[in-house]
Amino acid sequence: MEWKYVKNIENGVSIDAFEAQTGYKFPIAFVKCVLDNNGGRPSKRAFVTRKGIERVMKTLLSFNKTDRENIWDANDMLKQELGDRYIAFADDNFGNLICFDTGSDEIVFVELESLGLDVISEDFEEFMNQLND
Repeated sequence: MEWKYVKNIENGVSIDAFEAQTGYKFPIAFVKCVLDNNGGRPSKRAFVTRKGIERVMKTLLSFNKTDRENIWDANDMLKQELGDRYIAFADDNFGNLICFDTGSDEIVFVELESLGLDVISEDFEEFMNQLND
């Protein structure tokens, strides 16, 4: 898969700092993906949730605090709405979030307007494998 608009991580300890702040340890596959594609947009972006709704991933949230769509700001906002259970790592074109469920490591779609939740996959690797054109 190709990625566009990838940004170098400005601070080499950003991922560790985020994990320390949230208390959530990211899966190794996610860390590898971020190190290669921080803030990028994948060429394959469509996925289907467990409810059968087709969605489209826009951007992998950046670990650079100065980038417009960053993991820090997204999760500060999400925490106000849903508490600590979900950790956003990507968004769609409408600002909805794709998140880790910290209780199960499942990947869930969070529709911000309704705060509706829809499971996408069992884990990050399965999520990445189901992305298509």
